[in-house]
Amino acid sequence: MTRVAELPTTEYILPGNRACAGCGIGIGLRAITKALDGKMVMTVPASCLTVLGGMYPTSSVNVPWINVAFPSTAAAAAGAAAGL
Repeated sequence: MTRVAELPTTEYILPGNRACAGCGIGIGLRAITKALDGKMVMTVPASCLTVLGGMYPTSSVNVPWINVAFPSTAAAAAGAAAGL
């Protein structure tokens, strides 16, 4: 388990994202990406989280990010995992 004091200083959620101020999803995502040291592939269903990520080339997330339709999230995640 990663302790807060041991989190890397690298930021994976970049400044200027479109999350609402104090957004719980943004705060949680920042902690998760730091705890995993960016070693992840995000498969994101249509939600507020897709707004936070933004669109290429102005995405505010510095990890691989796949925006998918809500019903296909599990299939997209399974495909990404199988491809790794």
